[in-house]
Amino acid sequence: MAPLQQSLREMERRIDALERRSIATAAPHVAVPAAAPQVVYATARTASLPSAAVLDVATIERNVVLDVDVSAFDSGRRRRRLLIAVVIAIVIVFGGLFALLAQSYARHPS
Repeated sequence: MAPLQQSLREMERRIDALERRSIATAAPHVAVPAAAPQVVYATARTASLPSAAVLDVATIERNVVLDVDVSAFDSGRRRRRLLIAVVIAIVIVFGGLFALLAQSYARHPS
């Protein structure tokens, strides 16, 4: 579990670095309609907010490596064990039924 948590922390650190880098390089963009007249007051200050951070998903996918043991999710082994258990159960049930059938045809002391 520790390598997985370490990988997750590394991914979070990289995402934070990418967000900081994209905010630092992003130019402030204010959309102004061309036809609408602007009213500017002497005491008013215009504030420009930075645009939302854009993550480069391709870079994240290329740089992040997760090495996780997935043997618990191996469906082949689980399917094989289930098949063996079903076959054993069928053999026991039908073996018991045929034993009862054979006993019913046997002579009984009276």
